Amino acid sequence: MQSAELRELIEVAGKGYVGANIDPGNAVWALEEPMKHLEVLGPVTVCSSVRDSMLWEGENGAVNVQWTAIGEGLIDFKAYAKRFAELAPGVPLQVETISGFARPFEVTKDDFWTIFPGHRDTDMFKAWLDLAKKGKKIDSFKAPDGPGKKDAEIAYQKGECERSFTWLKANA
Repeated sequence: MQSAELRELIEVAGKGYVGANIDPGNAVWALEEPMKHLEVLGPVTVCSSVRDSMLWEGENGAVNVQWTAIGEGLIDFKAYAKRFAELAPGVPLQVETISGFARPFEVTKDDFWTIFPGHRDTDMFKAWLDLAKKGKKIDSFKAPDGPGKKDAEIAYQKGECERSFTWLKANA
């Protein structure tokens, strides 16, 4: 669901019963600019799972999205954390790390839009595209094959999490 749809669902169900788990990383996967997404869902947020994201223009008009450690992507987390505290007072920023791979979003293909009907011409999508224009390609993580592959994947994710904590402690 996109943020406006989720907000409507929460309001219909009743804010005393349902709230949002907000994640700016998931916002970019829903073709939403994270600060605008926060404005929609912040007032109904009851928990969070935050991460940063890098977006960049790829081949054939696709936009690539890769989750990153906080402070290593395009989200202005100083501004995000400040506004988050205003809109969702008392709700902590909880770091979620699932990083290391990019996903292409083929937004120039008509069949892509069947899962996002009516979103192609919105201000939210235009802001998402503008964010992608500021991004740069980053390499995906590839653990070496062999018996140490799982340990390498764990070490990679742990490093992402530790850098997120360090950045937030120093900057947010």
